[in-house]
Amino acid sequence: MVTTVLRQERGSATVWAIALFALLLAVAMFGLTLAQAALARQRVAMAADMSALAAASSWRDQCERARAVAEANQTALLTCQITGGAAAVEVAIPAPDLVARLIRWSGHNPAPFIGRARAG
Repeated sequence: MVTTVLRQERGSATVWAIALFALLLAVAMFGLTLAQAALARQRVAMAADMSALAAASSWRDQCERARAVAEANQTALLTCQITGGAAAVEVAIPAPDLVARLIRWSGHNPAPFIGRARAG
């Protein structure tokens, strides 16, 4: 009787190992997705800050200066407003690949990451 039960349980450790591996892989992919999103948010915030500072520190062609700095940081300048000596900019980058895939998988369209900054 004991040998019959043991024969029926043969190979179950393999199934459990595969299931555990799949779970760990899913958790790792989710962690990478969160890391990419956090990195993109920091990158767009840094690019917005630098673009605003470049515009505020320039005497002429402030928005062109902000656009050049944004493009150097691989972001797109969406808006640039100069009031007095202050500059307000808005830059954007597309959602990172893993983040975009996860959002599309959920049935939505990924929105770009947008950063806003003021300087001056």
